[in-house]
Order: sequence, then C-alpha cells, then structure tokens
Amino acid sequence: MLDPVVAVDRLRAAFRGPEKHRTLHAKGRFYAGTFTATPEAAALGRALHLTGESVPVLVRWSNAGGNADVPDTLPDIRGMAVKFRLPDGTATDLLGQTARRFPTDDPEMFVRMTEASRRMATFPLFMLRHPSMAPALLDGLRNGAVPKPASFVEPSYYPIHAYGWRDADDRLSWVRYVLVAQPGEPPAGSFAGPDRVFDEMAARLARAGALRGTTPGRR
Repeated sequence: MLDPVVAVDRLRAAFRGPEKHRTLHAKGRFYAGTFTATPEAAALGRALHLTGESVPVLVRWSNAGGNADVPDTLPDIRGMAVKFRLPDGTATDLLGQTARRFPTDDPEMFVRMTEASRRMATFPLFMLRHPSMAPALLDGLRNGAVPKPASFVEPSYYPIHAYGWRDADDRLSWVRYVLVAQPGEPPAGSFAGPDRVFDEMAARLARAGALRGTTPGRR
C-alpha cells in the first residue's frame, strides 16, 4: 500500500507547485448558493438534501493540476465540489470532475500516471506499458474531459461513484450523478487573462445578482 505522505510528496514534486497549496486541484475558488431537490428526487431518497426544502451549498470549481499558478488557457480536467449544509448541522459532500471514469483504483498507479503525464514526450510509452488505463483515458478524450472552457458552466461534471438512495419505505435505488448547468445568458465582455474562467464566473454571478437585486456570495 502506498503511504499517503509519500503519495503527496511525489505529486507535489511532479507539479512543482507553490508551498502550502493543495496537492491537486490547487487552483480553485469557493461560491455560496442554495440547492432545492425536485419532487422526483425526494420520492427516491430520504436524505436531508433531497427533501425539497432549500439547503445552502458551498461550491468549489477548480482546475485539477497541482500548481495554482498555471493559467486557465491550458487544457486540464476541471472539478466541481459541492458541500450541502444540512438542517441537522451535518454536511453531505459530492465531488465531480469532467472525466466520466477514473483510470485506476490503485493509488500507486495513479501517482505513476500523474508523474508520467508531466513528461508528455514519454507519456505514450507509459500508456503502452499500462494498457488497462487506456479505456478511461480514451473515454475522456472522446467526451471532452480535458477542456479549455470559456466558463465553468460549459462542461458537465461526473461524481465517479455510484450512490445508494433509500426512500421512505427503505427501498434502495442506485444512482450516478451528473452535474449539468442550466442554460443562461453569459456575461458581457471577453475574458482572456490567466484567470479567465474564474473572472468569467465572477462576472456571471455579479450579473445574476444584479438582475435579482441581490449580491451573490463568493469566498
């Protein structure tokens, strides 16, 4: 079993990111909002975020890499983490990414793949030696898992695990989440700087808040 401290050290070395930043998904920002489940969801699950009552959420959109100084113009897997703040004081976390499948369930192989991906000249050789990872990576290429989006609302996000929902009668349904943005009018202007996707989101939320006469929360 790969020691977690060793894994973190190797991933940090691969990305050469600034000190005291996250090991992966280093570049990201937090956004406050609310979530209201549909009646269909409430019928399938009795979890407190599925009752149909509005619950506060904390969302973090991010770039997957371990260096927060990398510009948004570079292709990367994007992440969307959602924390549902429940009425009883607990929280439910849902983690999504633009890749529909994870390439491996072996921590050592994941670290090796990440290390190899930082040297694109030799990455094809790594994949030839580890063909079991190829289907997930090919699926990601076909479905735009490594986008250069103009906005975080463009791609879909896939929590890669299956979740068991139990309804009021204790019947179990297995579900897979897909987080998809509702269509909306983009903010005016263009965003071309190193933080362009985050700048676009700030402008989008500011515009939405102005239309509602409120100030959108962001941390």
